[in-house]
Amino acid sequence: MLFWLALTALLWASPSPVAVAPGAPALVFDLPAANARAAKALVEDDSVALTDLTGPMPAHPQKAVVVHFFRTRDGDGAMAGLERVRRRFQNRGVAVLAIATDQPNFNALSVWASSQNIRFPVLHDAHQIVSSRYAVTTYPLTIVIDGEGRLFAVGQPEPVELERELGAELEGLLGQSAG
Repeated sequence: MLFWLALTALLWASPSPVAVAPGAPALVFDLPAANARAAKALVEDDSVALTDLTGPMPAHPQKAVVVHFFRTRDGDGAMAGLERVRRRFQNRGVAVLAIATDQPNFNALSVWASSQNIRFPVLHDAHQIVSSRYAVTTYPLTIVIDGEGRLFAVGQPEPVELERELGAELEGLLGQSAG
């Protein structure tokens, strides 16, 4: 948890890689999923809107949503860890979403997501609208949003540390919501 908090302070002190601070409302989005089966399993649609999962009156309420901004050209080092996080926390009300920002071709992203056997939605931000709204300048970037639709944590852990550090953040958030 210290990594995320320290990194959050560092991110806010440097040129803004994220447009909002923890505790602020998350910026809403609605993006098509390159792996429609995963999206349909989560929200019963081919696209995923953040408002489907968090905020006031979501159709598929979650206690937390992990949003992972990434570029396919950087490899898939974090995808396996995100999949393990998804499996570990899915029955506790946590959804995982990945947003690809470097693939202009939807079909190419679909093929990539299929080849990775990813079970959480991989969303297509073809024109980098969502990543621009979040002012993402370095990749990968992982954001945790609470069930009320507010930013809880922001971090850039190395792929080998992602599962452990993200798990600790989620445990902290879920522990807060239980109490």
